[in-house]
Amino acid sequence: MNRRWCRRLLAGLVLVALPSCGGSSWPDLAPLPALDLASAEEGAREQLEGKRRSLDDLLAAEATPVGREAAAETFGELGLLYVAYEFLAAAEVCLENAARLQPDDYRWTYLQGYLLGVQGRLPEAVERYRRAQSRAPDFLPLPLRLGRAHLDLGDGAEARRAFERALELDPQAAAGHEGLGRVAAMEGDAAAAVAAFERALELEPRASGVYYALSQALRELGRSEAADTALARRGDVATRIPDPLINSLASVAESSQFYLMQGAEALDDQRFEDAVGAYREAIARDGGQLQAHRGVAVALDGLGDTVGAAQALAEGLDRADSATPAAEVGEATRFLGSLLVRLDREGEAIDLFRRSLGAAPDQPAVRLALANSLARQQRWQEARQEFDALIAAMPQASPVLLEKRGTVLLQLGERAEALEDFRQAAAADPRDPALRQRLMRAFEALGESRAASRERAALQRLAGESDSPTLLAAAEARVRAGDHAGAIVAYREVLEQDGSALPARLGLASVLGHLGRYDEAAEEFARLLAAAPRSAAAHRGRVVSLLLGERYGECRVALQDALRSFPRDRAFALTQVRLLASAPDVRVRDGALALEIARRLAEEDDSRQVRSVLALAHAEAGLFPRAVELERGLSSSGERLEAFEAGRAWISQGPDELLVDLR
Repeated sequence: MNRRWCRRLLAGLVLVALPSCGGSSWPDLAPLPALDLASAEEGAREQLEGKRRSLDDLLAAEATPVGREAAAETFGELGLLYVAYEFLAAAEVCLENAARLQPDDYRWTYLQGYLLGVQGRLPEAVERYRRAQSRAPDFLPLPLRLGRAHLDLGDGAEARRAFERALELDPQAAAGHEGLGRVAAMEGDAAAAVAAFERALELEPRASGVYYALSQALRELGRSEAADTALARRGDVATRIPDPLINSLASVAESSQFYLMQGAEALDDQRFEDAVGAYREAIARDGGQLQAHRGVAVALDGLGDTVGAAQALAEGLDRADSATPAAEVGEATRFLGSLLVRLDREGEAIDLFRRSLGAAPDQPAVRLALANSLARQQRWQEARQEFDALIAAMPQASPVLLEKRGTVLLQLGERAEALEDFRQAAAADPRDPALRQRLMRAFEALGESRAASRERAALQRLAGESDSPTLLAAAEARVRAGDHAGAIVAYREVLEQDGSALPARLGLASVLGHLGRYDEAAEEFARLLAAAPRSAAAHRGRVVSLLLGERYGECRVALQDALRSFPRDRAFALTQVRLLASAPDVRVRDGALALEIARRLAEEDDSRQVRSVLALAHAEAGLFPRAVELERGLSSSGERLEAFEAGRAWISQGPDELLVDLR
């Protein structure tokens, strides 16, 4: 489980000492930290603090058989809450204390095994599951989870025994049939694997996660058409383990904040589908939260569903109540407007901005978005009114706003006012050559040749003997304005005057890459490296350009060059392992070298990213049990894990997957 969102919840919180665990007749209990949740979301705080108070009350009393049983139950319930909110260290203490209070109750040992399993501590999980099974041999979830743990450890024989025991208890357990299918696939018996997977899907048709493994087994049998059909139906729904203890976790976390944080974490990792699910759970608990609707919109936008993103955000704005902060409403409105603009619905965006400003006029970001939209629609007089309102509301108008209004005034034929705006813009930042250049061009457009000459002379003074600094500033201004074609022209003008102008070379290469002209970008970065071999930005840009251009062989060489210059650069090393272990071009892959580099990284860093590439390297090197163990430890249940379980190395789905550490 990833715990970054937990750290966000705990930001600014203080751990306080646990009071004494009651009288001397209590057994020796491990101390449990109490969290000061004063700044946490109300629902989460009330749940955790309420359960903790109940526990403290029980422990303050003299221990009796009834009291011990009640304390064990309360420790267990608090442990489940901590699991749900991913406070895993505190959850471990709770479950350990429950087990000490009731050593013969299989539930606490079983839950310990589950908690260890989700942390990737599989040998410890197996030990707890076996201990629990000795006390509850007929509890169906135990052999199912034990079988999956053995599969993750690469122990097919033990996994088979566990799944067969599960099917003795319930022949209709789809998870048991799926498990036997995975064992058969591991052992190379594709026919048995197909039969088991098909039986699992017959019992549980919604388990779309089985289809990928089924497709691979069908392909092994030469049934390509059936394999393609199965592959097209693949999904993320796993076979269900009917588990009254673990399945209750979904309902334990009553707080919408739990799901808001899960959604934020998924967005951080660009797991957009997971983010959509988490935010929608938050909406189900508190439909008025604009934050959750905006999260759905951001995630859907990340998935390329601009229409769905706009619908989600519009629904959130409709539901937002008076308690929603005005700044949050304004940002959501601006975002929705930008989505509508991208959908060629700029007229609707303008109406939206105006309705929002009618309800709350003090929203500068929304008003600026409205002014820009009106200008794009060539509704010059209306755009001028909005720029007027923005500038009037500011004690000192920004040069950018003055320049924008000046441009609108030129379109309206109001020369004198336009010139005044340009003059004020230049005066606000007299050392900005880009502004002076725009002022010069404005004078030229208006036929004010004498004023244009003055500005040209001022530009020359700023630039010295060469126009290069002026042109470079102009190119950078065009990039900021989104005029990439104009920026390319300006950068090339600089380089024609001064081929050693490295900032211009870097800017040109970056813009070419931004426009998807990856081959040209790679060439410019190579020229830059010839002049500045220690430029980290140039190395990074060259690697990114080659990857996006799918020139994987050249990229491998570029990464070697980058690491020679920056041997401690973690992002370059991670990308090198990903390329060596999972490049779509098999000629580039080298499992032994990938594993060597990944292990060196792991000696210094146990982060999620390092464990991810370590799993890829083990798989490419043919060490699939360890690859499965590492991937499962990342709480992954997707296609990569299925590939490793089936004894196949992973093939990256494209350049973006290889670039994740350089983004």
